[in-house]
Amino acid sequence: MVSADECFLFDIQGYLHLHGALRQDEVSELLRLVEENMGKDIATINEEPSHAAHQLNRPLSRMIDADVRFARLLDHPAAAPYLAEFLGTDYRHIDNDLYFTYPGYAGGQWHRGVAAHPSERTRITLIVNFGRADAGPWPGYTPRSETLASVSERQRAILTPGSLVWHEPVLV
Repeated sequence: MVSADECFLFDIQGYLHLHGALRQDEVSELLRLVEENMGKDIATINEEPSHAAHQLNRPLSRMIDADVRFARLLDHPAAAPYLAEFLGTDYRHIDNDLYFTYPGYAGGQWHRGVAAHPSERTRITLIVNFGRADAGPWPGYTPRSETLASVSERQRAILTPGSLVWHEPVLV
């Protein structure tokens, strides 16, 4: 259950930091998957070569297509209640990437109001973005048919685009 305080924080910040959302064994398993998928050729994932222009590949865009075991992040029990609360129970996948931020990286900030904080070690970030039911994926992030066939029914619903491509939602 999402608390009123969490809803308020999300409203003013635009995000929530869910401390301890993943158990240590889950983190270890995801890090193992990262290692296994290093160096994966993005050309083998993209069904349309022009899609690569929309992907950052730092080091792997479309990680769920690269390894369907990452799909567990689509409906993880620690995040699913928040996604349902803020986006509706029929929320959809927009994109997913595996980012490495190397020591000394002076890149941009992920959220406004969060100061940059370069680290002495490489930071590994798994990103899965979601939208409301009518959201479509970012260009180049429509899941492969093989991926859709390999996930659970709930994950398939999340991955199935509500629109063919992303469009800004109409807020009322």
